[in-house]
Amino acid sequence: MIGMPHSKLLTIAVPAYNSEKYLSKCLDTLVHSGDEVEVLVVNDGSSDGTLDLARAYEQRYPGVVVAVDQVNRNWGGAVNHAIELASGEYFYIVDSDDWLDPDVLNVVLGKLRALRDAGNLVDLFVVNYIYNRVEDDTRHTIHYRKLIPQDRVVGWDDLSVPKIDQYLMIHSMLYRTQVIRESKLVLPEGMSYMDSLLMLKPLRFVKSLYYHDCDLYWYTIGREGQSIEPEVLKRHIGDQLHATRWAIDGFDYKDLQEISPRLASCSLRYLSAMMTVSSIHLFQINTPESIEDNRKLWEYLRESDPVLYRRLHASFAGLVARRTAPGRAVAKFGYNVAAKIFKFA
Repeated sequence: MIGMPHSKLLTIAVPAYNSEKYLSKCLDTLVHSGDEVEVLVVNDGSSDGTLDLARAYEQRYPGVVVAVDQVNRNWGGAVNHAIELASGEYFYIVDSDDWLDPDVLNVVLGKLRALRDAGNLVDLFVVNYIYNRVEDDTRHTIHYRKLIPQDRVVGWDDLSVPKIDQYLMIHSMLYRTQVIRESKLVLPEGMSYMDSLLMLKPLRFVKSLYYHDCDLYWYTIGREGQSIEPEVLKRHIGDQLHATRWAIDGFDYKDLQEISPRLASCSLRYLSAMMTVSSIHLFQINTPESIEDNRKLWEYLRESDPVLYRRLHASFAGLVARRTAPGRAVAKFGYNVAAKIFKFA
């Protein structure tokens, strides 16, 4: 991917599909930080007024908002398109039903600007994100204190052991655009839940990190019809399983260990979370076919990489993947308790 010259400091990509009802709330938090920001709103073949709304913002904020129209290619296709077009030094995804804290965004831009002016562009800039549950108006902040040293450029070996909920997620990661392109990332199109591949594949190309302890991203949970709603997940469980298998296919634990044990650990924890979520959703569907699909997923992992299988089987994912009905019931109960404590989906 050649892309455009880096004329902007930050590209914020907003994949948007039938987002007319909530897109304005998202965009209003992105457009007031000056012309160093490029907001690429990628309309993914919407049938409502999403495109018209995006074009209205493009007219109101010229040089900041760019409305991009495409036939429906799903989330992965929208992100692929945004990566191709991005002119920012850094690339960040904001889903159209989420939003950023505008004041915090300005602080983050100041940090990125200072790093650029010092000739020290890091490969990955890390921030906090907030699980915002709209159904009960509760929230939980995921931060990286004590995991990543704050406000200085570090490498993987400077990281410590993460707490139970300290997973690097795409909401917390501002990748240097060049790193994504170097990874040759092309997300599968026509499917959901491809954010895991966007998080994982470029990660091994990251050599320098910078963490600023700020609550930037507000991640909506509980909106009716969103892709993480349990009933929607059940309908699209095939996409979740495809994403997990693709993550397994691209995972080279030995290579990651050679780069840095901390990099390997962070990546392994994320893959463990993917396996956990896949197993739990299959257990929630609770049909003979879904139970068999879980067995096949773990067998696929074992055949693909026996060492990785042993590592993950010894992780929380292996603890969840029970073979008996009582064991699966306990796993679902434990997962639901953890979801209430940490406010995740």
